[in-house]
Amino acid sequence: MPTETDRLLTESQAAEYLQVSEVSLRRWRWLQTPDRPRWCRIGRSIRYSLQELERYVENHSEGPGSCCNGGCRHE
Repeated sequence: MPTETDRLLTESQAAEYLQVSEVSLRRWRWLQTPDRPRWCRIGRSIRYSLQELERYVENHSEGPGSCCNGGCRHE
């Protein structure tokens, strides 16, 4: 049975989760930015795994102890 972290998010949901625009996600994919969140194509749709987005946030966290100095929802 899939867990919550196995869930796939739409581009819009992923952008909301990361607090960036959908345009930013598209630009990262188009430019093939090396440390962008990994994504998959299912048919014509782009999906991001929640687990991958959590990993991406963790790898881009700065400051002592947590992301955004404790001020964001990704903790």
